[in-house]
Amino acid sequence: MSEQIILRTEEIKDLVTAIQSNAEAFEVTLPNNIASLNQLEVIHTLNEMNSLLEEVGELYKRILSTNNLSTQKAIQDMTEVDSQISFSIQER
Repeated sequence: MSEQIILRTEEIKDLVTAIQSNAEAFEVTLPNNIASLNQLEVIHTLNEMNSLLEEVGELYKRILSTNNLSTQKAIQDMTEVDSQISFSIQER
């Protein structure tokens, strides 16, 4: 039972970098003040919704960035553990 787990770190790093670039390019700016002199309730509701959507978009970008950092750390940790195990096996 000699199944290998192959960790393609370079591919993962490239994908994480692409995700991070796309997250940073993600534009969440929406109109904040649609028809400011208009008294229609729907306009006020749209303004509130746009503001909330912007907040959600910014939060999404932060979460995505945090996940990318966690992924990079996990890759680094797995690579280090793999090296340590390999070294200890070679010493035997």
